[in-house]
Amino acid sequence: MDYDAAVRCMAENLYYEAANQSLPGILAVGHVTLNRARAARLDVCAVVHAPSQFSWTLQRERANPDPVAFAGMLDLARGLLRSPGPDPTHGATYYHATYVSPAWARGMRRTTKIGAHVFYIGPWPWRAAEVREVAAPARAAAVREPVATEGESRSRAERSLSWPPMRARR
Repeated sequence: MDYDAAVRCMAENLYYEAANQSLPGILAVGHVTLNRARAARLDVCAVVHAPSQFSWTLQRERANPDPVAFAGMLDLARGLLRSPGPDPTHGATYYHATYVSPAWARGMRRTTKIGAHVFYIGPWPWRAAEVREVAAPARAAAVREPVATEGESRSRAERSLSWPPMRARR
C-alpha cells in the first residue's frame, strides 16, 4: 500500500464522513475504515472507494475541503495509520448516523454509539478482487495529489482555534 495514498484516502474519509463530529467520533470512523481493511485484507483506498460504502464517494461533485480542517484530518490519518491505539468501536465494520435506520443494520451486532454515529459488526460484503478493480482509479488519483509534509500540515492545523474543524461555508 502506498503510504501517501493511504493517508489521503483516510483523511478524505474522515473529513467527508465525520468532520462535524467530536475527536472521538472522527477517530471512530477511522477505526471502522481500518477494521474493514483488516477484515478484507485490502488497503485503505480500496476500502474507502469500495462501491456504495461511504456516502461521500457517491457524490460526483463535492465542495473542496477547508484547507485548515483538512490539514487536521491529514494529521489524524497519519496517526491512525502509524499507531491506531485502542479501537473505540470494539471492532465495528459499519456505522450510520443516529438520525437514520438503515435496513442493513438489522441482524448486525451493535457495538457502541459515539457522537452522532451508531457502530456495528457485520460481514464485509465485497470480494477483495472486486474492490481492488473498482477502487484502482481512485487510488491512482490519490497518489497523484501530493500530501503536505507533517510540518506543513501541523502548522496549518495549529492555526485552527477550535476542534472539530468545520467544513468551509458555501
